[in-house]
Amino acid sequence: MNKVTKLLESLGDTSYDIFHKLEALNIKGFKINVCNCPISNFLKKNGCSYVEVFATRVNYTFKNGVKGAIQFINIDNGSQIADFICDFDYGKYPLIEF
Repeated sequence: MNKVTKLLESLGDTSYDIFHKLEALNIKGFKINVCNCPISNFLKKNGCSYVEVFATRVNYTFKNGVKGAIQFINIDNGSQIADFICDFDYGKYPLIEF
C-alpha cells in the first residue's frame, strides 16, 4: 500500500467521516475543482506537490519525486472517497468550501 492510499484511508470510512476529519484539520477547497478540492489540499499538506482528485482516480506527484513523473491510483466507485467527492461537489459540506 502506497502513501497516498494510506492517507486516503486515514480520512475515514464514510463521506461524513471524511468531512469531519477535514473540518478538524481546517482543510477547505473549491467545489468541482480537481486540483483544489479538500482532498487535493489534504494530500498537498501531506507531501504531494501536484494532485488531481476525481471520483474514480487520483493523480499525484511527491515533492521529492522525479519531476514530471505523475503517478495515479484508482478509486472504486461507491467508495467513501467517491461518495465524499460527489457530496462535496453537490454542496453537502459548505463548512469546508472556499
